[in-house]
Amino acid sequence: MAKIVVLGGSFGGLTADASLYAYRGFWRQPSMMPDNAMVLTRLILSYPKLSEYGASLQGRALDGVLSLATGHYDSTEDKSGMNPMIPNSQTRFLVGYQRQVWEDFTIGAQYYGEYMHDYTEYKKNLPPGFPQERRLRDLVSIRLTQLLVHQTLKLSWFLFWGPSVGDYLLNPEIKYNFSDHVWPALGGMVFGGGKSWTQFGQLQKNDNVYLQVRYEF
Repeated sequence: MAKIVVLGGSFGGLTADASLYAYRGFWRQPSMMPDNAMVLTRLILSYPKLSEYGASLQGRALDGVLSLATGHYDSTEDKSGMNPMIPNSQTRFLVGYQRQVWEDFTIGAQYYGEYMHDYTEYKKNLPPGFPQERRLRDLVSIRLTQLLVHQTLKLSWFLFWGPSVGDYLLNPEIKYNFSDHVWPALGGMVFGGGKSWTQFGQLQKNDNVYLQVRYEF
């Protein structure tokens, strides 16, 4: 993967950093490929080839920090999208914003999306019984953070929500710094919504409460 920073500084009162990147390699998730085109005897896991090109921009705006990023995922082994075993090409994008609303209270929000290309071919060639993905898969995340007691106590609330499928993850947490080296945290993970095969819906029976203590040196 190659990343090149091409722009940085102040432009018309807006301080921002911009970058371009390119990647040539493989999809991170394996695909199941038949070992024989005529008679299926077994499936083999393989990583299809992938080329990726993208850009990002981050700077101060609207009294906070605004981040923009986009990338094109070129599925080089299935340009037409007709092979159901290989992921279709996609365009991915991210919009993020973070702002301190009042003293020691920060809100951050992100909207992420994956837009599938050649969607008609994807639906036409999808094997019977396979769950059908949406053309647009999106995800919203919101983080609220409040620091108290001279910034030693942190209250945070984090939400993942998938508008396209309706699933979600809630993560409230309380953290206290006894010193610069020792801190405990108490929190919970609540999953729900969506279907049994969606990202968070498949975990809706795995709600939990956790306690962690860390010593840093």
